[in-house]
Amino acid sequence: METFRDILCRQIDTMQNFFDTCAEAIPRNLLEEAYGDYSGDDDENDPVTPRANHHHHHYPPVHTENGPTTPKDKADKSSFAPQYMGIDFRGEAVTFKATTQGVLTTLSHCIDLMKQREEQWQKRLDKEQDRRKRAVEAYKLVVQERKIQARIGGPDYEEGPHSIMKEEEFFDAIEAALDIHDEQDSERNTVRDNPDTLYARTICADTPPAEHKLSQQCNEKVEENIKYAFSKIESTWDLIHVEGEMKVYKSEQEIDGVVCDPLKATHTIRNVTSQEMCFTFWDVNVRMEWDTTLDITNTLEVLSQDTVISHQLMKRVWPATQRDTCFVSHLRKLDLSIQNTQDVGSWLVINFSTEHPKATSKCIRAKVNVSMLCQTFLDPPDIPIEKATRENLVCKIFYVAHANPGGWVPGSVLRTVYKREYPKFLRKFSTYVHEKCKDKPIKW
Repeated sequence: METFRDILCRQIDTMQNFFDTCAEAIPRNLLEEAYGDYSGDDDENDPVTPRANHHHHHYPPVHTENGPTTPKDKADKSSFAPQYMGIDFRGEAVTFKATTQGVLTTLSHCIDLMKQREEQWQKRLDKEQDRRKRAVEAYKLVVQERKIQARIGGPDYEEGPHSIMKEEEFFDAIEAALDIHDEQDSERNTVRDNPDTLYARTICADTPPAEHKLSQQCNEKVEENIKYAFSKIESTWDLIHVEGEMKVYKSEQEIDGVVCDPLKATHTIRNVTSQEMCFTFWDVNVRMEWDTTLDITNTLEVLSQDTVISHQLMKRVWPATQRDTCFVSHLRKLDLSIQNTQDVGSWLVINFSTEHPKATSKCIRAKVNVSMLCQTFLDPPDIPIEKATRENLVCKIFYVAHANPGGWVPGSVLRTVYKREYPKFLRKFSTYVHEKCKDKPIKW
């Protein structure tokens, strides 16, 4: 546009200079030749009115800034003709036309861009208005529900001849109260149960856990994660991923502003046993083969043949700060025949954070509480276990994870990463175990 403006200004200045020069150069006597002689007093105020007598002409000199001009100066003034001034009117006209066309085209393009931008802003405005409308409606609904709850506490919303509650509302209130009572009774029964009794129920007689300084903590974590594995959270947690037999659930939670969403995943694979799955998950010697998020993993202390303390350094993902974990990893065989009579073998791995003097680093320390519980079933279920082949094996996986990454990472980022990485891990790990064990003898 600046170029077009310069061209147009230059053309206008050129033409204006030409016309100004022409106006100054035309002598007075040339005007009299074109329109006739002066008529004395009558034509004194009209110098271009022709007189009636065309036989006698008198051409008075024209006074200019350089003095009087006579007819002999006409030849000198011919030098002001366009061809002698170097002005090409045809070329200037073509250039002017092309320049104006370019200006119009550019303006049209600018107008189109402004319209597109306006449409985009209009769409964003519409979306924001829709969101605001939904937020206002949700707010009004919450306020209305709170008002209803406040009114329900009055005597008119209790049982009696003058109750104003409808039959459906009365039934729903009773049912909800009964559900709350059942949950409270279940919690009381859990508290009354002796932890040693719960611990004894899941110990496998042929493979008891070894004793060490953290045995009590391991027992508590085992019972806690068994409860999470078999709890019915599908109705209260959000289903965030479905892929074949795999289902991943989460519940949004924050601790001190940090996203700590607990996660539960269920999966079913064939041709492997629960022992093969859990032992591979626990074995630090092969951990780097399937966990590509690790930079370094070290075994700080071996507490027993089934329990170790590990220190892992995670790979840094820019712009996040690098993180590490120090945790107890415990492997245990379970007896879950009471829970499911068709279970032919169950194993559990728990990883929970701990402190250790050798676990030193400048990274942010993440806190974890992770478990993988696997059960082995036969298909068909009536086949003798000694005759079962890998084609008859069905392994059901329960994966539960509570992770606090520490530091400060936006919650939306963490939830997006969790939604992508947890299914990816479970899928990749299952494939790794399947390929690793397919040509080996079955381990129960």
